[in-house]
Amino acid sequence: MSKTDKPKRRGPGRPPAENRRVPMTFRVSPKLNDQILARAEETGRSVTQELEMLVAQALFIERAVGGRAWRIGEDVMHALSRVGSRFSWQGKTDASEPLDDPKVYRFAVIEAIVVLAEHWPGGPTRSDIEDIDMTLQVALNSIARRFEELEQLERNQ
Repeated sequence: MSKTDKPKRRGPGRPPAENRRVPMTFRVSPKLNDQILARAEETGRSVTQELEMLVAQALFIERAVGGRAWRIGEDVMHALSRVGSRFSWQGKTDASEPLDDPKVYRFAVIEAIVVLAEHWPGGPTRSDIEDIDMTLQVALNSIARRFEELEQLERNQ
């Protein structure tokens, strides 16, 4: 090396072992892939940075909301989505949003109730069926009262 050549300066090197990122591999649906790529492009992050941020946010929200309620809500959401997707895939609805179709929505409500029953504390057991039935009756009565209140408001306008 001549006196005029300067040695190339190296970067800071690898981070200490405890800060090193761990590679993960997983599969996603094409639709989710497109959404993640679009988000990464919009935010200027790499796909890895975007995924890390989304996972960190999901874990934070899950802790903040309170685990069990979050998991139940997520299961209900997935059940609604499955019903809508099933009807769309089978060509049984013309709606661009399957849950806008009353027939699809009726099946989605049934599926959501089944999922909620599956999360019944400690069960469900056969003896819980009466409690679930009573709970559904209370819900139906509540819906009927709201409907009556809305009708009353419309009559008064």
